[in-house]
Amino acid sequence: MKTFLKAQASIFIWAKQGKRLTHPALSVLLSFFILLISIVLAELLPLKPVLLSLEQLLSHQPVILSALAKALSLWLSFVPVYFLLWGWLAGFERRAFWTVGFWRQRSLTGYLYGLGSGLLMMGAMVGLAAILDVVHFVPVNGPMEGLPALGGILLVYLGWAVQASAEETLYRGFLLQNLSVRTKP
Repeated sequence: MKTFLKAQASIFIWAKQGKRLTHPALSVLLSFFILLISIVLAELLPLKPVLLSLEQLLSHQPVILSALAKALSLWLSFVPVYFLLWGWLAGFERRAFWTVGFWRQRSLTGYLYGLGSGLLMMGAMVGLAAILDVVHFVPVNGPMEGLPALGGILLVYLGWAVQASAEETLYRGFLLQNLSVRTKP
């Protein structure tokens, strides 16, 4: 039976599809530098200060507007991770970008399964904390309460999805693959 932790698992074999394999020490350094360069690029773009000031300006406006500014800010910060990683994979390792986890088979069902299980686990933890009286819900007065806030939350989720998947692609898809091929977990 194939398991995720065995070196024969398909995700670890994908890293071998390239013409060259990045050394494990360089993989660790490169993953940090890709994230650092992505954040520095986002900070240097003239659009970033505009988005931050827009986010603060719209904090007391309808939720959708401030959520849009936050989602765009997250996209600016983390979309470069994909381009930098793609550049390294195409330029140095000479392998396809899909080998870091972007395969087409059952991608939607896999995403929905992960989303559902994540929401279930988070909901269970919040519910358990509420039952044990560890947390207390504080009522908030303002335009960002209850159902009106749901649209903004869903919009910001698109920004968080880009941020989280960029980190997962970089660390699980690239770094874990390169380390596991050389070290045989």
